[in-house]
Amino acid sequence: MRSLITTLTATVAVGFLAACAGNAGSPSAALPSTGAQGRFVSLTPLDKQAAGHVGPDTSYNLFVADETGNDVTVYDHALNLIPSQTITGLHSPDSLAFDSSGNLYVSNATANDVTRYFGTTLNLTISSSGKCPIKDPVAVAVGAAGSIYLANAGNNTVNIYNSDGTCSQVLTTQQGIGKPQAFAFDISDNLWVANGATSSHPLGTVTEYTGFPPNKVLATTIASDMGDPKALAFDSADNLYVANYNAGTVWEYTAGTYPPLKQWGIGDFSHPNALVFDHLGNLYVSSGGNNKVFGFTPAAAIYKILGLTSKSAIKDPASLAIGPDTDWLSVANDFSPGSVTRYCPAKSCIAWNYKTSNGVQGPVSIVFGP
Repeated sequence: MRSLITTLTATVAVGFLAACAGNAGSPSAALPSTGAQGRFVSLTPLDKQAAGHVGPDTSYNLFVADETGNDVTVYDHALNLIPSQTITGLHSPDSLAFDSSGNLYVSNATANDVTRYFGTTLNLTISSSGKCPIKDPVAVAVGAAGSIYLANAGNNTVNIYNSDGTCSQVLTTQQGIGKPQAFAFDISDNLWVANGATSSHPLGTVTEYTGFPPNKVLATTIASDMGDPKALAFDSADNLYVANYNAGTVWEYTAGTYPPLKQWGIGDFSHPNALVFDHLGNLYVSSGGNNKVFGFTPAAAIYKILGLTSKSAIKDPASLAIGPDTDWLSVANDFSPGSVTRYCPAKSCIAWNYKTSNGVQGPVSIVFGP
């Protein structure tokens, strides 16, 4: 099973930006989006967030992409993750993202397409075309201006679509793309891509693209200190975080300069594959190789550790999501039959508040939405 972001998305989460997924400065978006892991789309002022955290999110549902079950299950967070709806007929759904109108985008790895839904109603299918070929799509994200981004691991491209699904631009190996695996957006809505290990770059790269489609251009390439980057995130100061799956590292890069500033959690990670910030700036890292999720304060001190115990119930964590109303953490555990677990934000909360395997077989991506 895949162990990707973002999920995006969340994530990161990403989305509409003056504040996307993770912990943006002045939230203003209408809906959460975790199509790319990183900034968090907050719905209420941060001072209200800091004073709250009294319970799990009640205004938004949790969407879970089940690669094994070929569906997306919608869980009512107000009712302790009770399944309320299911989107069926999918084909190895890998990644989820919302746009600002509340449409859900799903990348279907084996169908080589992207399907879009409002609620559970299909309203758009983006298929492979001569101008925008799709092959093994592993990540989908929606930028602040409504452009849709699709990472094709099978042909080393990133497709960019207009909001109506028409093809706008394709980024290829000539623009630095190679086995793209995850997206993130910085505070200026520049696109960042995690490129996995290839023959030309055996450690992988992270690339940045500026401008507006159809004129996105390569602006930055980070090739040193990589190790098959699997997830990206930005903090509130626009510093970049990279989870290197094979190297077992998470690097922090100061905005605008790219040797690494700091390595987080030295010796703690095994195959880190997801990153997300809460509203207070705490960073959570999914460590799939040793069945743990680590939480860190902004100073990089360990905040909490969730693990494979009867209390924590973490196993093969593949995706992380922080709710839009509070700092409760949700984790997709991608084992068979799989589970989704939820934890309160306090350091002492290492036991799950709620756990469900109802409707879940192989959850690979989770995101909050309407």
